Amino acid sequence: MGGEYQDLKFQVMIDRFKQEHEDLFGTVFGSQEIEFDSDMARLEYPWEITPEFSVISSVDYQRQNNWHAHSQVDLTPILGVSDLPFQMESKLDRYQFVGHYRHDTDTSVNAGVMYQQERAHVIELRSGPSSVSTYFDGSDKESYQTHAAFFQTDWLSDIGSWSVGGRYSDHSLVGESWVPRISFVRHWYDWHVKALYSHSFREPEFMINQLGEGTLNPEIAKTIEVELGRQVSPNMVVAINVFSATVEDPIIYSVVDTDLNVSTGMYRNYGDMSSRGLEASWHWQPQWGELKLGYSFYEAFDNPVPEYQVPGKDEVFLGAASHKLTLSSRYNISSQLSLNPSAIWTSPRYGYDYDPAVVTANLGDPKMSLKKFNSQLTLNFFMDYHTGPFTLGVGLFDALNVKHEYLQAYDGDGSPLPGPGRMMYVKLVYTPNL
Repeated sequence: MGGEYQDLKFQVMIDRFKQEHEDLFGTVFGSQEIEFDSDMARLEYPWEITPEFSVISSVDYQRQNNWHAHSQVDLTPILGVSDLPFQMESKLDRYQFVGHYRHDTDTSVNAGVMYQQERAHVIELRSGPSSVSTYFDGSDKESYQTHAAFFQTDWLSDIGSWSVGGRYSDHSLVGESWVPRISFVRHWYDWHVKALYSHSFREPEFMINQLGEGTLNPEIAKTIEVELGRQVSPNMVVAINVFSATVEDPIIYSVVDTDLNVSTGMYRNYGDMSSRGLEASWHWQPQWGELKLGYSFYEAFDNPVPEYQVPGKDEVFLGAASHKLTLSSRYNISSQLSLNPSAIWTSPRYGYDYDPAVVTANLGDPKMSLKKFNSQLTLNFFMDYHTGPFTLGVGLFDALNVKHEYLQAYDGDGSPLPGPGRMMYVKLVYTPNL
């Protein structure tokens, strides 16, 4: 829900998500329930200082109760305890001022400061009431403070358009982070070129820090991208983009055994990991409709993280397809009726699954094994019919009933999750003429 009164804007979002599953780290326990609750609100007010300079102030509030877990069955026969509960509530307050300055149509500057306070309270813990009171080094509560400053300036020069920016952040637990970015775009005749160099960072949150191996460092990602494209004709564009990405001090989730004869997780910083690849696209828009083709390729060229490795295949990451093809199209049967086929093809991937050759009576020994998953093609069809303010749609998702498998992208004792498979659905949209 959102609204505006004069220049004051507000937004409110209430999100409730509940997941039920049967296993935990590969061990089948019976029905387990995990809830993710979020309440978010935002107030924003702009001040126009001069026609060229304005300031926007904002206040954000967020309350989350994520990973609220409890069992629907008695776990005593398996674990010796009836339940493995977990509940931790977190709250965030953020205050921000952003200034916008536009000297002319060719130059603009945005800069701002931010302060936020995060608080966490452990309510339930699977290890018992005594562990709740000592979860955060002898307390059931913890708080972090973050100070940040950021800027971005954009200008147009004789050789092209430029954008330069950066963000500095000081986190009360994990320390300082500085991430710059610069981009360049130029058009000449039917050609264009885009170049980007940017950093981004991820600061570990409460549960990651608690399960971390010592004090964790922020994760820093560095990306270089260059795109070259051409307007082949008034209704056709082709482009190719090459990229290289490096993650420094990646925060990695590892699965470890516990004294309850099950597995659990911990976080740690690993050595730098890198990948590179390319993306190509072709977009054609004739009178009868539209056709888009895309291709992407990547390879890992530095992967020291065991959880992401495929033995004997240094060029791939676990769970990720090296090649991917996409098709998106629209055929106008008439001015009111259109057919929209689409397709996604992924090359073979590697991931962990239960070994079908092993029959085990020990629920704590699921016998996971690494295997190669074949390439998969997901084919979809959708038809739109427009009449007045109404749009009626009929679709067929995954026409071949492939049930595209979602592989765990790390060695986490988790088998693939199957896609929903073939589905038929209808959609009705009403757009009033206000």
